[in-house]
Amino acid sequence: MADYTYDIVIYGGTFAGVAAAAKAGYFVPGKQILVIVNDVAGMLGGTGTSGGQNYMDTKGYTNGLATQGTFAWWFSQHGQFYNTDAMHNQMYNDLAKYPNVKFLWAFDVENYSYATSPFRITNLTVRNIYRDETTGYVRYGGITHNITGTVFIDASDEGRLARLANFGGTTGRYDWPAQYLDTDEQGPTGRGRQQAATLMFKVTGVAPSQPVTDGNFVKDADGTWGYWGGGSTYANNPVVTAFNAKYGPQGYLIKSMNVAQNGTNSAEWWMNCLLVFNVDGRAHDRDRNSWRFPTDMRTDYRDVDTAWVQARNFIRDTPEFLSALRQFPGFGGIQLVKDAAGNPVVGNILYIRETIHNAINAAIRGNGTENNNYEVAATESVGAGSSPTTGTDTANYATRIGLGFYWPDINAYEYTDLRNTAGQWILGSAVSLQLRPDLGGWTGGASNPVYLPYNAITTNYVANLLLPGYATGVSSYSWSELRVLPNLAVLGDAAGVTAAYAVNNGKHPLYFTSGDIANVQSMLRTVSARLDK
Repeated sequence: MADYTYDIVIYGGTFAGVAAAAKAGYFVPGKQILVIVNDVAGMLGGTGTSGGQNYMDTKGYTNGLATQGTFAWWFSQHGQFYNTDAMHNQMYNDLAKYPNVKFLWAFDVENYSYATSPFRITNLTVRNIYRDETTGYVRYGGITHNITGTVFIDASDEGRLARLANFGGTTGRYDWPAQYLDTDEQGPTGRGRQQAATLMFKVTGVAPSQPVTDGNFVKDADGTWGYWGGGSTYANNPVVTAFNAKYGPQGYLIKSMNVAQNGTNSAEWWMNCLLVFNVDGRAHDRDRNSWRFPTDMRTDYRDVDTAWVQARNFIRDTPEFLSALRQFPGFGGIQLVKDAAGNPVVGNILYIRETIHNAINAAIRGNGTENNNYEVAATESVGAGSSPTTGTDTANYATRIGLGFYWPDINAYEYTDLRNTAGQWILGSAVSLQLRPDLGGWTGGASNPVYLPYNAITTNYVANLLLPGYATGVSSYSWSELRVLPNLAVLGDAAGVTAAYAVNNGKHPLYFTSGDIANVQSMLRTVSARLDK
């Protein structure tokens, strides 16, 4: 076992993790920073590269792009649709400007050590991971390292550091009011469902044109094509509806599409349209029978490794799948891209949409706490105002570290969520309203960005841990808006600046004063972060 010491340790090479590393590298050139890339493919960008989700989820705002900072730089270089390898290279080259930023590729956290008074992480034990090409499962290897750090950042999608190290939050939608949950999600022993996952896959033969009868093909400034839509085909085409009626109960469903060409002039496209239900984004088969495997995993859920293998095999072995996809305008001639073994080329990781949510007070975790136990409450994202003194998010203004903006994009928890009481297939806001009718007929999504408060990226239970990834302190309903890559990059910027300030000033992030937060805000402004609407 090799031992290493770093000032800042970032777990997760995601959009949030890379943004955090870039900002930390900029502000503390004399400090050592490590990025632990927990991805067997050895790529930076997580879901947005290794996972194949090469379609930037942005939303128009009257005052320009709400998500500035590092994300705006990436957006300016690659546009809304991009080549996944090129984005990885962009991120790697951005961090190569900072020789104090180091990488540990294809490693995962196996254990940690801590100190008390206050509770804080002191060391991580990490072990290499690899994909067993025979089974498709990700396994641990035989190489371990001991990593000592001062400030730790969990930028991962699973929230692994947060969950293992004195976690005080909840899983999935457990914080929703009980009347909107299944019986087995309710009460002290309830186990909340997580939003459906997706397995991205590659195709050729897409025929972009303008216009099409259902959906929209659009081009970036650099000429890269993307497509969104297909709602009418999804809801009404008999081949598609028959497919979904048959395979929805088995855990797979074709939704309307977000599809992007894998770079300008590429014949290959990444498709985001296959929902994979009943996946616990926290759980890995390699951790089974260890203390790291979640003990509260739902009995009807699969770990991410099993779900990845089964979904890939489903694409490969289900002829109706390709037949259904060909019903969408522009996709009538598509073919799956396959590897040398005859398997479809899919994302190296599942596109996980939800895992855990850090809570303010672990003692009051429960159903119906979405508006009093999270730093971004459900009502705050829904009713965000247009100024510091309007809307439901005014309390976040003083400590804001960025803006979050998107629709509340719930891709369903169960396949039945995608059918209304009349048996019709529904999408988008209709799903949100069916699941949460208490939100008052709200259909168009938040009209304003929400102020993201500083305490959303800290946890009351680990003094030196920052959470810009999926474990951030956001209620489940608000998470359906904030989970997209641009918002995660905003949180990453804030975490990187905060970590830099913490190590420069010898402070734990949990105990920053209002003056410290004001200094973090000033630093964020100097690197083009947007704090005001």
